[in-house]
Amino acid sequence: MEPIVAATDERWPRAARMADAFRGSFIDHHTRGETMIGEALLALQGDDRKPAVALPHLAGQRLAELRKALDARKSACPHLPHVITVLDRFQRFETVRNMFCHGVATLTLDREGRWCQGYKLLRFRANAAERETLFLTEGDAATLLSELAAAVGRLPQALGHVHKLAAAA
Repeated sequence: MEPIVAATDERWPRAARMADAFRGSFIDHHTRGETMIGEALLALQGDDRKPAVALPHLAGQRLAELRKALDARKSACPHLPHVITVLDRFQRFETVRNMFCHGVATLTLDREGRWCQGYKLLRFRANAAERETLFLTEGDAATLLSELAAAVGRLPQALGHVHKLAAAA
């Protein structure tokens, strides 16, 4: 089998466009979910119940704050278990989102011309460096994007219960 030469093989630009489109679509879907969670926090902020609702800067912290606020109001929200399940399904994409937003990507092609992308991320926690890697095939990426789209698609109905809870306060 002949090697793929990026400068002369038409499969390379196609694969690069597809990998970039996947990354952009993933970030777009995730951002839509983050926005819905932020709107739910804003709705609860007007609620006089305690504890008061904070509006954190980081998206992952917003999800934690929403869970904390809902837990404090669980007696007023009979749909809380469903809402928490939906939030948990969305939260599992947070680590991958960080990789796609902040990681360095390396694109490769397999012998069939399907793309594979490796990501490397350097983060600091407790004054120590942590290096993470993620490797996705084209098929893995399609599955991941489909799962994220489904998780984001469940948010409006679940967070509707949060908005009703806030309106009733």
